[in-house]
Amino acid sequence: MIDRETLKGFHAWFDGYVQGFLFPDATLQKNSQVKIDHSKRVCTEIANLGRSLGMDEPGLHFAETAALFHDVGRFEQLSRFMTFSDHHSVNHAELGISVLKSEGVLDRLPESDRDGLCGVICNHNRFAIPQSESGFRLTMSRLLRDADKLDIYRIMIEYYRNGGGEDNTVALGLLDIREISPEVMEDLAAGRLVLSEHLRTIDDFKLMKMGWVYDLNFPASFAAVRERSYLEAIRGMLPDTDEVCRAYTRVRTHLDAKCGVPSVSGIEMIAQSAS
Repeated sequence: MIDRETLKGFHAWFDGYVQGFLFPDATLQKNSQVKIDHSKRVCTEIANLGRSLGMDEPGLHFAETAALFHDVGRFEQLSRFMTFSDHHSVNHAELGISVLKSEGVLDRLPESDRDGLCGVICNHNRFAIPQSESGFRLTMSRLLRDADKLDIYRIMIEYYRNGGGEDNTVALGLLDIREISPEVMEDLAAGRLVLSEHLRTIDDFKLMKMGWVYDLNFPASFAAVRERSYLEAIRGMLPDTDEVCRAYTRVRTHLDAKCGVPSVSGIEMIAQSAS
């Protein structure tokens, strides 16, 4: 069981650990701070989602711990490989679990809680949660994945609204050309998540994020995406083409259905996204 004092101790350890990474390059240091801020915001997001489900205090503490530590491997990853791309380095979730174990951070917890946290952290960056998961651990895995997505939407939108820049860390080094891969459009048209191997360009990446709506789990998650106009923001960063309109309409229709909102026409959606 994770009580309030234990949770405070985890936050204190995290703050001390991440401050130990000092990067000589200003861009890398900025990227490290982005992950620190992201981890804290995911804690807030997951607490809000948990409360929307009526979760009790021990459950909320467990969820917040998973959120706090879900990206703890990112700092060692950035230090060793100077990238956030798991494909070009290591699985950051697995690296994070190694850090937690080597530092003895979770030693104060019962074995069941330690195993549960490690499992939830491992599940957060998988393409899909293993079908073998069930019960409390499945719920926590879904909560963490949703909370993580909600803040990544914000990070990505702010990044491109500010012009992107030379540091392409957010989009993992993809080609900065106005081109969309057919495979990405096929994934979205089929109502499924875009496979990472189908990504070639930054526009592919933006569409993949739009399609994350297919992988959300809870009413409060869908409501947050709708209320914050995340899909409309991403739509505004993409070329004004028929295929982009169709993809946006397909994803937005799914979101509206999950929010219990009557669907509107594609023409109305275009008008809304432009406003």
